[in-house]
Amino acid sequence: MKRVFCIMLAFIGSFPLILAQSDVISGHFGKRNMVGLRLNTGLRNNQPEKWSHGLDQGNGFYRRTSVKSELEVSVGRILSDQFHFEVRLGHNNTSVKIGEEDIFERDGKIKINDGYDFIKGHPRIVDVYTGIGVKFFMRNRGAIAPIGTYFGLNANLHSYAVHLTNLVGSYRIPPQYRYDESKYHQLDFGQHTYSIAEFNVAFGRTGAVTNQIIYDMGFSIGAATKASAQFEKDFVGQSTDRFASLMLREMRKYHLAKLYFGLAYMIN
Repeated sequence: MKRVFCIMLAFIGSFPLILAQSDVISGHFGKRNMVGLRLNTGLRNNQPEKWSHGLDQGNGFYRRTSVKSELEVSVGRILSDQFHFEVRLGHNNTSVKIGEEDIFERDGKIKINDGYDFIKGHPRIVDVYTGIGVKFFMRNRGAIAPIGTYFGLNANLHSYAVHLTNLVGSYRIPPQYRYDESKYHQLDFGQHTYSIAEFNVAFGRTGAVTNQIIYDMGFSIGAATKASAQFEKDFVGQSTDRFASLMLREMRKYHLAKLYFGLAYMIN
């Protein structure tokens, strides 16, 4: 998938070179460069806002489905009366709910010496991503960059720092193996990084607020695929593939569809 991501980056990134020889329109009041701030908001499933610490298992009540926003900073340039190119940097804090079935292979046995009867927690996940994008302004709808209706192509590389230092494990005490006599232990599986490549198509509209400020609003439809994963520690001798699959499944849902709104400041 790294090859696919590199191809997409090369494709999108080639537009500034292709259009460098084109006649460039004056932009917005003679200004062609801009810096922007944007919120991308999507639905998330099974991702609590707060993460538990130590033996705090409850973590309070949270809605199974909620909304989450990414904060994004971008720098863009108008390349012609139809095209706009930008690079971006974004940040997001989130979590996922982890249960035994998300990490361990179920075999119907209670493991005392080399495992735990169950494991749970809400690890903190910090997402920092970079990306590039191109907007194609629609002349047939009266658009001239950077004002009007457009569709865009975007590629982002998300790097998730997953803190698995606050999970809780328990085992039932023999010979009765009663739940009310379980012993609890804080588990530390270290921190690992997990990267996801995101590709999306955006449909939006920009408009002038003042001579120097432009709003940008619309929605995107995207897909995500695993780029790489690196674990510091194994999960009690079990494979880390199950947790990696959980991460990818939940993050794919979030990147599937988003609404966004932002403001850009024209500088020169």
